[in-house]
Amino acid sequence: MNTNYAVTVSVLFMLLSACAHEVNNPADVQAIKAINAAWDKAWNAGDAEALASLYTADAIAMGPNVPALVGKEAIRASSKKYFEQFREENRSLTEDVRICGNLAVARGTQETRTSLKTGADSVRDKAKWITAYQRQPDGSWKISWEIYNSDLPVTESQVGKHGTSREQKPG
Repeated sequence: MNTNYAVTVSVLFMLLSACAHEVNNPADVQAIKAINAAWDKAWNAGDAEALASLYTADAIAMGPNVPALVGKEAIRASSKKYFEQFREENRSLTEDVRICGNLAVARGTQETRTSLKTGADSVRDKAKWITAYQRQPDGSWKISWEIYNSDLPVTESQVGKHGTSREQKPG
């Protein structure tokens, strides 16, 4: 009886170990960094469709001074509206990626230069961000939650009549 118990426990342990995902697999870390590079590319091109394709259907984007955007479609619509008014150069730096199973989180910084498409002077910003990702059934990764905020103080010239710094931009 003890032998059967030991064999059963051993087999169960091996099965559970085989099902466990590797933590911080280098290929997954690189995949997350590639998503962040694709985000910058889509953002800098003003491509709301390409940007939205990086998110899960139920993604949440939380920018400063505005309500959260809930869902890929809300992120797409907000991005499209933003791109109609603004041109932006964004450079993100992924500083850390941590992965466990089907969830990942990355943290980093970004520098932006934003200008109105009507030709107004540009505004520079530095910010920090945290993004959560979910592995998809096909093994790819998509953004599920993100939050960012500026390192710079809000100035009167950035504040609109309702107290928000500008239209929310995802990411």
